[in-house]
Amino acid sequence: MSDADRPALLVCFDDAYAPAAAVTLDSLFRNNPDLDAELYAAVSAIQPERLLTVERLCADFGHAITFLEMDEGDYRHFKTVAHISQAAYFRILAIDRIRAGRILYLDVDLIVQTDLAPLLALAMGGRLIAGVATERPPGDALHLIGVDDGEPYLNTGVLLIDAAQ
Repeated sequence: MSDADRPALLVCFDDAYAPAAAVTLDSLFRNNPDLDAELYAAVSAIQPERLLTVERLCADFGHAITFLEMDEGDYRHFKTVAHISQAAYFRILAIDRIRAGRILYLDVDLIVQTDLAPLLALAMGGRLIAGVATERPPGDALHLIGVDDGEPYLNTGVLLIDAAQ
């Protein structure tokens, strides 16, 4: 299987979310012992020891991870609020740096509790992105980033991306 045929898994984080990324990856590996995907982390401004912790965690489970250093300046015009930092937007440009036909993006505030193989094999019917449409979260947070009440809401914490298209 060539790199382009093998799916990729992407997480994005900055220094503040590096510990959370380690927890997400730990849960991923524990519940997906046969995971066959290239691992990528789009990162910026992280203490080297935190990167080493994530790298060692992956190695402990028999996986290598490629760190994609992102330039936060590319995202300076993106709106941020509360827990939504510029790192939340790294997935937008990171997918252009990953050589894979399919990319599974996971937020680093997730605990993976099941086998992801069926999700990685999901038929996308020619769609570029698969995600879950859901009820809008409570509160006013979406207004702060410019999303109007009438607009549909897609939970972007888990996205399957057809990178080949």
